[in-house]
Amino acid sequence: MHAQTEISFGGETLILSTLRTAYHQDSASLIISDLHLGKTTHFRKNALPIPKEAMLTDFHNLQQALNHFKPMRVFFLGDLFHSTWNEEWDLFVNLMKNYPLLQKLLIAGNHDILKPDKYEAAEMVVLDRYQLNNITLLHDAESEDCLYSISGHIHPGFKISGAGKQSMVLPCFYVGQSKMIMPAFGSLTGKMAVKKLNESDRAWCFYNNRFYPC
Repeated sequence: MHAQTEISFGGETLILSTLRTAYHQDSASLIISDLHLGKTTHFRKNALPIPKEAMLTDFHNLQQALNHFKPMRVFFLGDLFHSTWNEEWDLFVNLMKNYPLLQKLLIAGNHDILKPDKYEAAEMVVLDRYQLNNITLLHDAESEDCLYSISGHIHPGFKISGAGKQSMVLPCFYVGQSKMIMPAFGSLTGKMAVKKLNESDRAWCFYNNRFYPC
């Protein structure tokens, strides 16, 4: 069972989930970033012994999120697919067919290099950005000057420490004064440790379906 927490950002209410999603209830929009679908098969083709279970985990979690929140729209904030086409894209297209009324929008990222017909097959609208009320949805907001933005790209993690100098980096939603950074959805993605830029910033870390606000 996944956990949820409600936050306010940019004058909007968002529901963060340990499924690595954010839900904007007023517009019935689900926000997901950095799935990197196809990465398992890409690695296996290059003789890296990645178990297929990693691929199935991502598809299961995506389906679970869509079935739980029942959104009218889903925004993928870039890096939906990891590299050139492989069979995982067809699995994704077939999954999307189960949600014919769902509007599917991709904010293109640096890994989104498939040909336009592939996105059309998934009924995907590809954009550079999207304005969701006060918030600009982007893939990478580092060099962007927006009033408020939600982005992905860097796969944020936050270092937490315990007794005996033990520490670990947990995936997190990083929520700053004007920028919110989504955790990577894909199970094979790494994490980049982030530090708070301001005392008021929050890192909503999660592990084993529990949130650990930092």
